[in-house]
Amino acid sequence: MLFVVLQVSACSTDDRINTVSDNIEVENNTIDGTNTNKATVISGIDSGSVIEDVDPDNNNLLEVSGKLYVTGSNNNEAGFISSSITGSYGNLIIDSTGSWYYSANNSLLAIQNLASSETLTDNLIISSIDGITHTIQITIFGADEIIINNPAIISGVSAGSVTEDVDPNNNGLLEVSAKLNISDADAGEAAFIAKAINGNYGSLFIDTAGNWTYAASNNLAAIQNLNSGATLTDSL
Repeated sequence: MLFVVLQVSACSTDDRINTVSDNIEVENNTIDGTNTNKATVISGIDSGSVIEDVDPDNNNLLEVSGKLYVTGSNNNEAGFISSSITGSYGNLIIDSTGSWYYSANNSLLAIQNLASSETLTDNLIISSIDGITHTIQITIFGADEIIINNPAIISGVSAGSVTEDVDPNNNGLLEVSAKLNISDADAGEAAFIAKAINGNYGSLFIDTAGNWTYAASNNLAAIQNLNSGATLTDSL
């Protein structure tokens, strides 16, 4: 609200009415009283995009840059406030001339969980010197993961033997057991598939830890027909 104080002289009708207005400032008036203030306009590159895992310089950052311009500002205000701005997924740095640089950590879980058809959007607000704000929008595109399957390393006991008619527990089975070991660089894969496997003469069972047992029926004709010194081989 503007308060105007009128001071009127009673001596003459020709006296002027004096108006006092405190703290009112009009900028950039020409001689004829026309206001020459212009609207500040920000133009240039205000968007960019990066792609998950596309990191040409191998610094683990997804990077994009651009430049903005400001026109129409008052004298000494045609520039930007230099600042570093933290977004939802990355950071943006802008200098006083409008040159900006955005980077996001490629290892960020939100980025690594993107499918090839998915995107993330980072909106970062910058400001001109005269206080006009503007948004730089960065789109992060997902990519299908390149799956590297490291081979498992299996060690331990992978052979055994039984002898015809040697059946200590008298269950009619020729039995042998042992254990395999496994290591794997891929998380959650250092284990065996538990299963029973039928061979030519007997069967083998292995558990997830690599413990295995083989058993063959001692009454099998192929076994009972063996001559002394002869062998059969079962590969499972």
